[in-house]
Amino acid sequence: VYSILDNYGIRLYRDVIIEEENYASEGALELIPEDLLKYINENVLKTKESSKKLSITTDATWFVDGVPYSDDAEVVKYLTSVIKFMDEGKNLEAVKVVERCRILTMAPKERMIFSGIAGNCYRILGKLSMAENYFKDALKISERRDLQEIYKEDLILTRAATLGNIGLIYGDKGDLDKALEHYQEALKICREIGYKRGEANGLGNIGNVYIDKGDLDKALEHYQEALKIHRGIGDKVGEANGLGNIGNV
Repeated sequence: VYSILDNYGIRLYRDVIIEEENYASEGALELIPEDLLKYINENVLKTKESSKKLSITTDATWFVDGVPYSDDAEVVKYLTSVIKFMDEGKNLEAVKVVERCRILTMAPKERMIFSGIAGNCYRILGKLSMAENYFKDALKISERRDLQEIYKEDLILTRAATLGNIGLIYGDKGDLDKALEHYQEALKICREIGYKRGEANGLGNIGNVYIDKGDLDKALEHYQEALKIHRGIGDKVGEANGLGNIGNV
């Protein structure tokens, strides 16, 4: 993939390969040059058909917008494997795969997805500091303006979800004010883009914080608002959880 771009005299700044012993929680990503962004948007790929054709001829996976998802099929294989293990509840196996992924070179969006998955793995296992580091890596990538121009709402949704995940970490640590701060920021984003399911989940998370704070009136207020949204979008699972939350108040 990168050699193809080189043929046009354009070099893509790739994520720095991070050795495990030197893993930096702040991330190690370099900006994509503006001329490359312009070239990709205008010339590389425009349709799903050409994306599929290029994926076959280069043995790489490309997004429809022309940005390489990965130049290494091994990355895709590992990420798929991690998700499968997590879905099966095999969290230790999932973490073993995560550890192997840490030193792989990934495109920025791919690194963001990986960081979110890794964060969830470590949170489930109770390794909160590791989980927090990965979530913050994902958050940092989601804030990159150059990538926002390409992925638009995808990055906004990821940012909201990641803020919620960081809120969960603070909640697990007992820092309720920090948890509330992140939940409220996530809720604001979901409301701005009209993502109702995310809004309802955010209201539920905020309600949980108020339960822990002992403010039952505010908890009930947020649970009821969340329930109304779940019912409005036909989310039966969310509705059931919402009724359970209200019952617990």
